[in-house]
Amino acid sequence: MPDNETLLEWIRICSGIEGKGLTDAKIHACIQDAASAVIDALELKAIIRVETIISKRDDSICGKSISIKSANISRMVSLMSDKVTMYVFALTLGVEFDRLLKTRMEKSLAEALFIDAAGSFITEYFAGQLENFAESGTGKQRLCLSDRFSPGYCDWDLRAGQFEIMNFLDLSEIGVKMLSSSMMEPLKTITGIIFASDIMPQKNPCSFCNRKKCGYRRY
Repeated sequence: MPDNETLLEWIRICSGIEGKGLTDAKIHACIQDAASAVIDALELKAIIRVETIISKRDDSICGKSISIKSANISRMVSLMSDKVTMYVFALTLGVEFDRLLKTRMEKSLAEALFIDAAGSFITEYFAGQLENFAESGTGKQRLCLSDRFSPGYCDWDLRAGQFEIMNFLDLSEIGVKMLSSSMMEPLKTITGIIFASDIMPQKNPCSFCNRKKCGYRRY
């Protein structure tokens, strides 16, 4: 788990708390309560599988049981060595977080804002832990890891990407399902992929994209 001070600071930043709000005792107590409530509600579950890439095309890459349809990601992977593996993962904070957020929204929008910020930070924190796990499995092989990508990133279609990962991982094992909106339920759920190869000129495909002002651009 992230340390308490880091979590509290993230909630303050995401909630726009500044100026006098930073020293307001009531606000501080509310933020502390939100952090504690989220930690108590955690039902963290994760699943990760490794797939070998067997085909690289102009607009997609394919493993035996999953394909990623993205011209830019495919172009990035084409620069790697012939042997490329892909870590496919999903993690969720669980349904208790959703119940907690709904309860707080009915009580106070401010409290709900703090709860949501805490959930987002913890979700990203554990996604980073999965990256560390993947890195630990490649260290002895001296492989490089790409950045982490989720469906909807760059030109990877959100719905198609979620569907591929859902079928590949069988997300029902961790209690996750895809809604008609293409979003995942429970709310704080992340799916994604990471590539591993001994040759990796680029860790992301941003240089192939013409959207120079994209908020998700990685330099």
